Amino acid sequence: DLFTPSKELYAKAKQPLTMNGVHLNDDGDRALAPVQFKELFGQDAYATTDPQVAKIRDAVLEKNVQWHHRYRTVDQYNIYGGRSRIAYEGVTNAFILGQEMAQRDVKTANRDKLVWAVAKGSTMELKDDNLPTVDLTPPNRKEAVPYISAEEAIKYLTLPKNCKVELVASEETFPELVNPVQMNFDTKGRLWIAAWPTYPETSPTTKNFDKLLVVDLDPKTGKAAKITTFADGLNCPTGFQFYKDGVLVMQSPDLWWIRDTDGDGKADWKERMLHGLDAADSHHETNSICYEPGGAVYLSDGVFHRTNVETYDGPVRNTNGAIYRYEPLTSKFERHIPYGFANPHGRVFDYWGNDLVTDATGNSNYFGPAFSGHLDTGAHPGMEQFWKRPSRPCPGTAILTSRHFPDDWQGDFLNTNVISIQGIFRAKITDEGSGLKGETLENLVSTDIAKNPNFRPSGITVAPDGSLYFMDWSQMLIGHLQHHLRDPNRDHQHGRLYRITYEGRPLLEPKKIDGQPIAALLELLKEPENDVRLRAKIELSKHDAKEVTEGVKAWANQLDEKDPKFEHNLLEALWVHQWHNVVNLDLLKRVLKSPEPR
Repeated sequence: DLFTPSKELYAKAKQPLTMNGVHLNDDGDRALAPVQFKELFGQDAYATTDPQVAKIRDAVLEKNVQWHHRYRTVDQYNIYGGRSRIAYEGVTNAFILGQEMAQRDVKTANRDKLVWAVAKGSTMELKDDNLPTVDLTPPNRKEAVPYISAEEAIKYLTLPKNCKVELVASEETFPELVNPVQMNFDTKGRLWIAAWPTYPETSPTTKNFDKLLVVDLDPKTGKAAKITTFADGLNCPTGFQFYKDGVLVMQSPDLWWIRDTDGDGKADWKERMLHGLDAADSHHETNSICYEPGGAVYLSDGVFHRTNVETYDGPVRNTNGAIYRYEPLTSKFERHIPYGFANPHGRVFDYWGNDLVTDATGNSNYFGPAFSGHLDTGAHPGMEQFWKRPSRPCPGTAILTSRHFPDDWQGDFLNTNVISIQGIFRAKITDEGSGLKGETLENLVSTDIAKNPNFRPSGITVAPDGSLYFMDWSQMLIGHLQHHLRDPNRDHQHGRLYRITYEGRPLLEPKKIDGQPIAALLELLKEPENDVRLRAKIELSKHDAKEVTEGVKAWANQLDEKDPKFEHNLLEALWVHQWHNVVNLDLLKRVLKSPEPR
């Protein structure tokens, strides 16, 4: 009987014992484990403060890591599935990755011996010198494409008139900056980057694991002054987003909330928020984590996946591509857009909260609200694209809202490309009927591919000073189908970060957000820059919900109805309520009657 003792434990607990009302967190495990132990063995459990027990636990956790990598290995579709038998120079993924799985079996067995040795009170030196060999994989491109320096690459970049590009950081000065896959600015103005040096995934003998990096920028030059590793030992961190005083980071099949609790700049606490997001192909792994204006987090999932997430409201299952909506505050998780996506790597919300969805593989771009019907099973039928892109594929998108750039640039859709153009597209988005229409403009960034062949812009975002930052994946090989997963030409050493400014126009004065009082943060919701308003709401989420909602009610009541932005300001007030899971019926009814149709 676990119900009765768990009910008693919940009644006494000062902190939550579950992560979502159903699944135990670490505190819940610690509380319930002694009950289970006594039921199974008829005696009281050993004290967790016992040094011997702590050693046993550490050994078990180390074994669990290896077993987890074996049981829930990334890229299963390339190991066991449809692409596993494709031969590259006569060698399949199934063969090489099968050898790696054998190594993981041995590493798990080695740690099992360690567990028993520690349990018996003896010491044992953990060695992995008995691993079976893994054959070398031959490249299917015989001549490697040389990498030019990050500074030299600038010579081969072309931008519109008055735009200037500068190097912010590269692997040459910051060797940890490798294969940057997603970036976001925090409320302190620091740039966070998910680095993926193990791409496409870790091996059993990996030494340099994936990381979540924090880039401190020089306020005068905008260049990297320092890079700190916030979290190490990751595997395929294809997306992250800030949440309260920490970060949500993706590591399939889990979404983790990680925090720094002692202020040393390193993650030292984590809690699993979601479990069961598939990673049959790390290219399609859950990615592009972004906020809607109302505080829910959106995550993308690609083809070949069989996702099965248990929630307090029942299991959420999906086959192949989809976009999910997740409320960290309430643990609500649902399929938002089930569709025949190959790999929906692009996600961005515009000024009015419209969702623009990009399927990376074909660089297919959709007006999100058109996927309006909730489907319990199956997927939506074919959807019209709002913009006919010049080329494919696209790993990341953004909407430009920054007064540092000209007025007629505001609201432009930015779309990165990593194969045929290897640059950044720019499109003017306008209303058309009940949807949108995109018009291709001059590229924001183009390159001379013959001179700069490994240039792969993988993401772009607006900085607090209004400039644009973009990442360069800097990779010779792109794609899982075209090359063996362990092709030796897959790069694990390069990564670049660049900045674009518009000459003749002043940079913006970064808004103070971190640590600001509620009233000051609410005033920032009037700012035209989407990123400023988003970061203000992230900071508001650190405050007490009751104080925030009381403050936003007062703020909304004093808004000037003659202000051209009045209707949008009211909408922001409603979004703040939604972010804190508070219903304000009067405000909702007022917004629903708004004369503003968007």
